[in-house]
Amino acid sequence: MISATDYSRAIKEFAGSEVFFKVFDETIALVQKASDYLEGVGRFDQARLSAKDSARFASESVKLTNKLMQISSWLLGHRSYFKGELDNPKDVDLTAFIEEPTKQDAMDKLVADLPTRLVIMITQTNTLFDRILRLDTQLKNLANIPEADDKKTNNVHSQLRKIQSGLGLSIDDKEVWEVS
Repeated sequence: MISATDYSRAIKEFAGSEVFFKVFDETIALVQKASDYLEGVGRFDQARLSAKDSARFASESVKLTNKLMQISSWLLGHRSYFKGELDNPKDVDLTAFIEEPTKQDAMDKLVADLPTRLVIMITQTNTLFDRILRLDTQLKNLANIPEADDKKTNNVHSQLRKIQSGLGLSIDDKEVWEVS
């Protein structure tokens, strides 16, 4: 069975990887883009909307900013662990922030009622957040750490455990996996 030490190693490898820096740079660029828009042209876009749509613009702006901060916190938390500034990589968890996906008709209304630039940033942020969730899941699966939500199960790991116990093997048996 894979231990918490393996999870720690996986986090350290990830936080020092090219993939991490690519995602980090992308996140910072999107945070800057959203900030520039919301503090600049976005104010003019919002002022042109009806009172109802203006309130929706404000609400969606807060959601956008919040999601970008969650992504940034996850990345910075893993980076802090990599640098030894954080003791436990499990302290950085996105599962508390997962919300129900936006239904297509709600997204259609969003597109119809709000400025295109805001909708594009919301879409980009949601796509980035989904990628971060997949990375988080992959890191946890690599270390065989159960998700916070018990409804989520990984059937592949379950099947691997059954095969391993049936054959009396462990993932750590290097000689089993070596190719001759």
